[in-house]
Amino acid sequence: MKWLRERGASILGSDVVQDVRPSRVESVNQPIHQMALMALGMPLIDNADLEALSEEAARRRRWTYLLTINPPRVPGATGGPVNPIATF
Repeated sequence: MKWLRERGASILGSDVVQDVRPSRVESVNQPIHQMALMALGMPLIDNADLEALSEEAARRRRWTYLLTINPPRVPGATGGPVNPIATF
């Protein structure tokens, strides 16, 4: 998390969940989720299809893109499905 903070990361996404199970931090369940969401205010994307993104970037020979995400507003929810869109 320190590495992400130092680089000004605004979102953390991966093709799996970010936390190792079981947690390697004693008495803390999902430490990455807790630090990202609560300490840094950083949204998380779990289970992203990064392979499709990398294939499209390679096909276009473009490695930068605009990522947009529009999560639904669900009162009281702590997460929900999203459809991230990469615009090259």
